[in-house]
Amino acid sequence: MRYSNLIGSLPHPVLFASDGENSYADNEFVFRMLVDRDKRPHQLQIEYDMDHLGIQALIDADNASVALAIHCQNTYYYKVIEIPKGSLTQSLTFPDCDVMGHVYFNLLVMATRDIPNFKPAGLREGFDGLSFNIRKGDVLAISNELDEYYALPPMRIDESIFLLELQPELDPESFIVDLQGDKIKVGVGSGLNDLVQRNMETKGGRVANIGTVYFPALIEALYQIREEVQESSAWFEALNAAANRVGVESLENSGEWNPLTLAQQLLKNSHAKLLKEGR
Repeated sequence: MRYSNLIGSLPHPVLFASDGENSYADNEFVFRMLVDRDKRPHQLQIEYDMDHLGIQALIDADNASVALAIHCQNTYYYKVIEIPKGSLTQSLTFPDCDVMGHVYFNLLVMATRDIPNFKPAGLREGFDGLSFNIRKGDVLAISNELDEYYALPPMRIDESIFLLELQPELDPESFIVDLQGDKIKVGVGSGLNDLVQRNMETKGGRVANIGTVYFPALIEALYQIREEVQESSAWFEALNAAANRVGVESLENSGEWNPLTLAQQLLKNSHAKLLKEGR
């Protein structure tokens, strides 16, 4: 859940960051974060500014608490971590292995118990004096959003980025490519599947598989990428990193590369490696 997209959908006023358009007051709720990527899990240093006296009073009285919301759209990772009361500088650990691509961070102020007749200061003219029944768990304030990018570790471009799947309904010697997953799924007919499985038993056979199955499948995948940019996934990150190494700045810039030529460049090292191993 990206809290920056939350627009007036709650039954009570919510204080947003000072640069937010939807905040009911001019007070600040801004946070800063430093990420130590040299540690595993990553360590986060959190600081925030809150100058809305009414909400800060709820925090001081343990009627509300501050929490860090973490969301990754690519992996559906979502977690809210309560920040212990005390110093404004907190150190938290974050399992970076669970995310990939853009990760969004917000600080939240959440009610820790029911708060009847809450009267937030700073309501717009004409609404002063209104009170709201806040329930335990309700969000009272949302900070600015911070964005960190997490790349996958390098992956070798070989048969490991493909997922071969028998699809008996296909013609025996045909295949189709599906990019909706963590690997490039290659659906193959029964005859082609039998050939690939036999080839896997020998080095020479694996070389043949690269040329007869994975090379054309990769060409088809690259043509699909040219037609429609893919959401970040394990195979796309691997291909994009490998493309960088052969001089392509990004697969999203389809005018920079040709599918046939790029497929040859990406599989060249794996093909040569298998040939050497087979000697």
